[in-house]
Amino acid sequence: MTPKTARAALEVVYETTSPYVAIEFQGGEPIANWPTVKFIIQEARKKEKETGKKTEFRMVSNFSLLTEEKYKYLLKNRVSLCTSLDGPRELHNKNRILIDGKKAGDSYRYVSKWLGRFLRDYNRLEKKGYIWRAAGIITISRYSLGYHKEIIDEYLKRGFDNIFLRPLDPFGFSKPIWEKIGYTSDDFIAFYKKALDYIIKINLQGKKFEERFAKIFLHKILTEHDLNMMDFRSPCGAGVGQVAYNYNGDVYTCDEGRMLSMMGDESFKMGNVEKNTYQELMNSSAVKTACLASCLTGLPGCTDCVYQPYCGSCPIYNYFEQGNIFGQMPTNEKCKINKAILDYLFLKMQDKKYRDVFESWVNK
Repeated sequence: MTPKTARAALEVVYETTSPYVAIEFQGGEPIANWPTVKFIIQEARKKEKETGKKTEFRMVSNFSLLTEEKYKYLLKNRVSLCTSLDGPRELHNKNRILIDGKKAGDSYRYVSKWLGRFLRDYNRLEKKGYIWRAAGIITISRYSLGYHKEIIDEYLKRGFDNIFLRPLDPFGFSKPIWEKIGYTSDDFIAFYKKALDYIIKINLQGKKFEERFAKIFLHKILTEHDLNMMDFRSPCGAGVGQVAYNYNGDVYTCDEGRMLSMMGDESFKMGNVEKNTYQELMNSSAVKTACLASCLTGLPGCTDCVYQPYCGSCPIYNYFEQGNIFGQMPTNEKCKINKAILDYLFLKMQDKKYRDVFESWVNK
């Protein structure tokens, strides 16, 4: 993304009616375009003062291009850091192949180095008002399925107090190699149950450690609060809770829509920041269609489902996997996974000691 396109994107971003703006740098690798990252942060701070809209910055990076100077700049500007951590070194490197010269490199060492640095610095930063800890994102590939304990132990070793175990989406860059890295919904459900059991065991031993997929549902079940996860809204957050800005100024309803565009399908494109106004983007057919297709009260199989208050539907997943933005729930793999997790949570909550663990995750 050029500074010119970034400026046009920021004009659109700050026209939102929300008093709160979160700008997340993704890629590819965002640090590869460091001048534009700095430009966006500097210009967004100006827009924040002009509009009065509180602004938060986030960055998802593999840290391979991070330097001491860049690290200090990101912390100074309160940019929340997030990286992929897929488990112990061997598993992480199998998922995250880094080419160093002509040989496969050790991508784990960059993650390990900078995560360790941030987590060591966090206590000092917290006293200065820095509230966001570094976050880890895990990709569950076929290679991961036999290593639930090792993955969770790695997160504990790194100082994390939570993990988000989500299934791999079968589109974007994962599609061409799905036969190699993919798995069935039954495979993921079996993995998830073993992982959740292990996490519960850790909590019963006195160490608080949360699983965030379960926590999203548990907030809806056990409290009056909703964590506002985009995937579990009705309608979903596509276009109305999140927007993805591509490097060339094209705007998509969400990152999944942008991923689909990389496969040559522009069905979820809202427009372009240099060609369309904020109103034109928000009133695009892509936004309206995504909202309509993800409203659970009108979806067969969802409207009369006992789990409707807790769940959500992704029209892009439905479109890619089932050829219809309106999910066909009897054969929908995401629906199967959500139901299985909710069934398991309600089963566990019949035992008071497990319910006490879950309540400790949602009650402050």
